[in-house]
Amino acid sequence: MDEIISLLIEATTFAMPPLPLWVRGREAIRSFISAAILDGEARGRWRLLPLQANGGPAFAWYRKIDNQTGYQAYAIQVVTISGERIGAITTFLQPALFRFFSLPDELPARENFAK
Repeated sequence: MDEIISLLIEATTFAMPPLPLWVRGREAIRSFISAAILDGEARGRWRLLPLQANGGPAFAWYRKIDNQTGYQAYAIQVVTISGERIGAITTFLQPALFRFFSLPDELPARENFAK
């Protein structure tokens, strides 16, 4: 977690449209990530694929659905660079966006995905 947070500028913002969520600052983002993404129940639930959006780094987030072996499209996360660090993170909770990146709607289970 410390390595991720060290990549952020102090005033980094984190938003998740269409949710009314907007978080600003390293410690606030650390708290959000710890509670929402890295809690014990969420471990192993996420798979990320790197991509580019708007000419910068981004990630396709896939979520494992309970009682299923694969992972389903969940969100596109766009990272805005400010200098040498991250200035903003915007996570679009719209799986329909995956088709614009020629990404599949599902990924196989991890053991098949790693090959």
